[in-house]
Amino acid sequence: MSKYLSIFICLWLCAQSFVSVADPQIQKSVLLDQLVDKHIEYNQNFPPQGFRLILFVQSGNHSKNACTEAKNLFLASYPFESAYVIFDEPYFKLKVGNFRTRMQAQYFLNLIKTTYPQAYIAKDILDVAAFLDLAPASDLTPASEGEELIAPENESEF
Repeated sequence: MSKYLSIFICLWLCAQSFVSVADPQIQKSVLLDQLVDKHIEYNQNFPPQGFRLILFVQSGNHSKNACTEAKNLFLASYPFESAYVIFDEPYFKLKVGNFRTRMQAQYFLNLIKTTYPQAYIAKDILDVAAFLDLAPASDLTPASEGEELIAPENESEF
């Protein structure tokens, strides 16, 4: 009999523990709101640093056209990556990617190294809006195997 009584008491205690509170009150500190506001202000003043690959660098009369052509060919093969034509006096540069870590940039560099042997990794300020539309790394494959992308013909162009 005592065995059944102890089981009944255990079951009753378990049932009492599952009784829910109708309206729990959550209290938060004013300091938490101030901390969130400071975090937002900091991110607006200091854009995120990351890495990009520089694929093409050229100066001269037709360098902007050549860089734009290289960008179009790159985007035809890698439509999920972002590409930027930057004028860094006196050079036009083709920068690709928005990589948060050097390891991500190195992975993508290894994928395109056969097509762009002169490509290298550089630190840069990243485009925050591009992070909203990033594709997974498995989608970063060339459009076709036989397509030749533009790359510098000699080292003086790079």
